[in-house]
Parts: sequence; structure tokens; C-alpha cells
Amino acid sequence: MAMPEVFGCDVINAIYRLESVPETGIITGCGERLKSIVNKTLKVNFIIRKPFNSSELLKCINKVFDEVK
Repeated sequence: MAMPEVFGCDVINAIYRLESVPETGIITGCGERLKSIVNKTLKVNFIIRKPFNSSELLKCINKVFDEVK
């Protein structure tokens, strides 16, 4: 999903206001700058930097499912 006028951090904050919080990952072009923000204030299951390949994404998703079991 492209979000030219919305920051991913805002989306994550909105997710954490939900009654049932889903597992969450971020795919970003911001990279290290976003990692420092997320580590301090937000909880996400994974961060992948663009460009990424599908095997990297699948590995992260599978890891989340393994942790949730």
C-alpha cells in the first residue's frame, strides 16, 4: 500500500488503539531511521527495507507465525 501523505508510525499507532492488536510488520524505504523510532516507541514484529525480495518477506512472516503458536 502506498501512503504518500501518511507515515507508517501513524498507522502503527492507530493499530495499537484497536481492541485486538494484530501482528504487525513494516516494509519501508526509511530503513535505519525508522528502526530507531520503532525500537523506542512502537512494537512491530519485523521491519524490511525496500527493495526487498519475496523470500525475505516470507521468512519474516513465517517467523511471526512460529512465535505466535
